[in-house]
Amino acid sequence: SIAFIDSVRTLDLYGDAKVFYEDLNNSSEHITIDLNRNTISSLGKLDSLGKLIGTPEFKQGSSDYKAVKITYNYVTKKGFLKEFKTKEGEGFVKGTNVKRDPENNFYIDGAYYTTCDAEHPHFYIGSSKIKVVPGKKLITGPANFVIEGIQTPLFLPFGIFPLKRGQQ
Repeated sequence: SIAFIDSVRTLDLYGDAKVFYEDLNNSSEHITIDLNRNTISSLGKLDSLGKLIGTPEFKQGSSDYKAVKITYNYVTKKGFLKEFKTKEGEGFVKGTNVKRDPENNFYIDGAYYTTCDAEHPHFYIGSSKIKVVPGKKLITGPANFVIEGIQTPLFLPFGIFPLKRGQQ
């Protein structure tokens, strides 16, 4: 269903909502387009059992991102994602609060990087801040190696990890 509120210039899409804009493809259970702020916001909803369904999926070019909430400014090309998860290179990146700049770089708070594909990874490199340059590299601030949820004494003051296959 669709609801347009003229007084605040917002358009709400419910159900299996999809928005296509240039090379952007956004789908979710609920999408709000705010014409005053030039933003597209999407979020899922809780089903009768309390499970989150219809979580937002954000595709741009060959990149695919999932999050609990996504807000994207289609004029400035900046975005904000909540509870973000994506595959980068041969690994996975997950974080709580994510900002996306117009060059498609991601700045992630409360993040980790792992090559383990389990929902709750067996090992990862955790950091309070990670920058991802998609398809190129991942840069961490102070980081700690975690195995089975237990922090190890292996500490890195910073880390730079290539995201391309082959020799680096």
